[in-house]
Amino acid sequence: MQQPTIGRIVHVTQAPTSDNNYADTAPAIITRVFGGNCVNVRVLHDGPPVAEGRQDWLTSIPLEDDEEGARALGLTHVAFWPPHAPARKPDSISGD
Repeated sequence: MQQPTIGRIVHVTQAPTSDNNYADTAPAIITRVFGGNCVNVRVLHDGPPVAEGRQDWLTSIPLEDDEEGARALGLTHVAFWPPHAPARKPDSISGD
């Protein structure tokens, strides 16, 4: 498992509501670490800046290696590491 540190970005599972444009996952920034698998996060919703009842801060939530492991826990909010995207090859520059 990757080591969580303050400032790293993770994904967080959540209920798909209008607060997050009906998506069931949102990005979040780690704000505190408890051991290697429990974190506090600030969630970056895809929605209006202030929505009544929206949870922008989540505390003491589990951190899993991947989305599959996070969803297997069956909890509303679980953090997990985003998948790695393959490195993009630079565009070819043709020279004369």
